[in-house]
Amino acid sequence: MVTPDQIRYTRCRLILGDVLAQIMRDYMEQSGTQPIAIERSILRNLRFRERLNQKEMSVIQTLPADGFKQFDISLMYKIARNKSFALLISDKPTRGWGASPQYNEGTAGDNMERIRICRDDLSHIAGSSIAEDYFNDLFSKFIDIAQRAEQHLQPKQFEHQILKYKTCTLDKEMEESYTHQINVLKRKLFETQVKPDFLVKVYIDQSTQTAIEDMRDKGPTEEIDVCLLQDGCLLNKEIESFIQNVFEVADLQCYLKEQCIVIFAFLEENCESASDEDSSSEDEPLKDLVLNVGIEKKALVSEDALSHCVRDFLGMWYLG
Repeated sequence: MVTPDQIRYTRCRLILGDVLAQIMRDYMEQSGTQPIAIERSILRNLRFRERLNQKEMSVIQTLPADGFKQFDISLMYKIARNKSFALLISDKPTRGWGASPQYNEGTAGDNMERIRICRDDLSHIAGSSIAEDYFNDLFSKFIDIAQRAEQHLQPKQFEHQILKYKTCTLDKEMEESYTHQINVLKRKLFETQVKPDFLVKVYIDQSTQTAIEDMRDKGPTEEIDVCLLQDGCLLNKEIESFIQNVFEVADLQCYLKEQCIVIFAFLEENCESASDEDSSSEDEPLKDLVLNVGIEKKALVSEDALSHCVRDFLGMWYLG
């Protein structure tokens, strides 16, 4: 049975794929640049092409026939923020690409950043369910994005489409289809007991699975030892060893929860969010902290260095 929390998650995924992605497509098409010209520009840009996986390259080749119809938010964002394609989005984000816009910042680029942040937030939810309070908070963000987009892309009616998804009946076929999609967005890799009473659950997101498959096809490079990625058990053991070492070396004491969720994901280049001071205020509730760490053995060469790094990151949350 699908739970109410899972149905809420499904509604948000529907909005992300059907409405927010369409807003991004309309922004990408607003310059009037011919899709075939965009495709040629991308194919001539070797440096940018090297950052795309095989699936993304296949989508790029649909531009002449379908425009941006086959593009997802992630791929459009990659293109929009690249300097080589700056003419596509002339109305840049107020704080630059990768930063979290303030409420009073309303360029088309700012709205694209808001869409990117919503996409990231949903993609990094462990599991496939959303509590009612968080659901309502997300819908407020969706409506805000839609209202801003309607000012940029008149006479569109994005707000009406989003409101429809909040209360519409999901028929059985639609529910099963999106439940399946949700289940493949992330898959559980393993669980590890880092302390007698503390469990860590490790998940991998869909984009990372695709990237690993692409790396397997390409073989070893200067940056990546593909042998680690070829063997699923070896990769799991490496991640588990890393997690165990972080908790042991930094002497992490986590009293707030009995378990920790770890999402194994490759960080997309130049897609980092702004610093906390740019995107939060004293009135906002505290959220989970995220620590991006390269899984390399050299990261654990010095226990003092790792301990100092983690302690600095946790700040007042460190309870050791």
